[in-house]
Amino acid sequence: TVLRPAIERMYDVFESEMTGLDDEAVVEQNVLKGCVILTDCEVGEEIERDVCDFVQTESRDVRFYGFGIGRFCNSCFLKALSDITQGYTEICLDSERLLTAFE
Repeated sequence: TVLRPAIERMYDVFESEMTGLDDEAVVEQNVLKGCVILTDCEVGEEIERDVCDFVQTESRDVRFYGFGIGRFCNSCFLKALSDITQGYTEICLDSERLLTAFE
């Protein structure tokens, strides 16, 4: 899967953007870092555990926002990521709910 390498790359990009800024400068600029994960399936228990462990260790003030579509998405995984990072997760089980989720 490409999920973990993608998250590692995202952290690298955020870190390079913040290079040279001290904590006060980041707070003054109201910098909020976030990652949106949109999925309609499971990635596997081992990968999910690896990603959650990595994110918990390396959180770096990045919030994860999960958006699961359909009954085959792993809502527990998305919820775990958002809980670890103080983000948010939305699960849409049917197309009717999907239309109102973005309002």
